Amino acid sequence: MQLQHLPYTPLRITSGFGPRKTNIAGASTDHMGVDIGTDKSKPYTATDGGPVTAALPGTVVSSYYNNLRGWVVLLDHGTIEGQNIKTLYQHLKQAGSAVGTKVKAGDRIGTMGNTGVGAQLHLHFELRVNNTCVDPEPYLKNIKEVKTMENITLDEAKRIVKEKAGLDDNTIQYLLFYKYGETLVKKIAVAVQ
Repeated sequence: MQLQHLPYTPLRITSGFGPRKTNIAGASTDHMGVDIGTDKSKPYTATDGGPVTAALPGTVVSSYYNNLRGWVVLLDHGTIEGQNIKTLYQHLKQAGSAVGTKVKAGDRIGTMGNTGVGAQLHLHFELRVNNTCVDPEPYLKNIKEVKTMENITLDEAKRIVKEKAGLDDNTIQYLLFYKYGETLVKKIAVAVQ
């Protein structure tokens, strides 16, 4: 089984899976996921860590607030290689995607925050296989992101086209603004991945 997208970029794991010591009242000492810290360029006092995204395509089956977990979104990804896969995202800044929402890998489902119990901005991410939490770190570090027209950004597309297809900035600008529009650049980028 392979995840397709990081739940938060950049990946900076600040607390691993399993037993841990913490000086934060109410924080779990048997950590059922990993904590991903905010981009270090964000000020310590920031309240918005940026977009949290779906690791796999799926459906939002739970979206709620809990005093310990804060704002939470739970995605069901169905059966993959004979196992039911779910991912959980907690400590969101505010309510995330609504129950029933269908998402693709890379779709925004919320914003990193510091709700519930925690010391600073971070995302608690869980990977559940057949309703048992497993260490998500190896899966996060082995992502082969699937680029599609839906989840590639225009900036990523321009970079890929420049590096892989060997087109210079002037040619990209011509294709993008004067001839065919951004859709062509994205199609080229996906094709040369």
